[in-house]
Amino acid sequence: MLWKAKAYLEAGLRLAAASKEYEGDPAFYMPVNFLLLHSAELTLKAMLFGVGEKPPRTHVLPRLLKLVDRHSLTVDDRFRFYVSHNQDEEQSMIMRYGPNASQQVSWVNYLFSIGALQAQINTLETPPPYKVLSPSPICG
Repeated sequence: MLWKAKAYLEAGLRLAAASKEYEGDPAFYMPVNFLLLHSAELTLKAMLFGVGEKPPRTHVLPRLLKLVDRHSLTVDDRFRFYVSHNQDEEQSMIMRYGPNASQQVSWVNYLFSIGALQAQINTLETPPPYKVLSPSPICG
């Protein structure tokens, strides 16, 4: 699932780079933020899969974050802010799926969003440190 989160993040990066001349226009932010928010959703779901929990069928990011928090998983502060910013359950859906979504909510700066997503995904990709085992007394 994490590879899907990375794919949506990459798509958001490419779209933002290709449409730089439209930055500042709400039409620019809606598709970029849709891709970034979906990457955040898939990142949260990957975290749940990682601890053996099947994620619920929801797009509501704060609800997924609460489930992640129940497992005491590491969540980057920037990612936590991004996921929870202006997103009660109704706004969470409007941000991605509502008519004129880009005009109904205040967006987090998309560059901040990208950094937050990259930080959280990097946290998940870093393998835990290996524990060095002492020689077994049985093996001598």
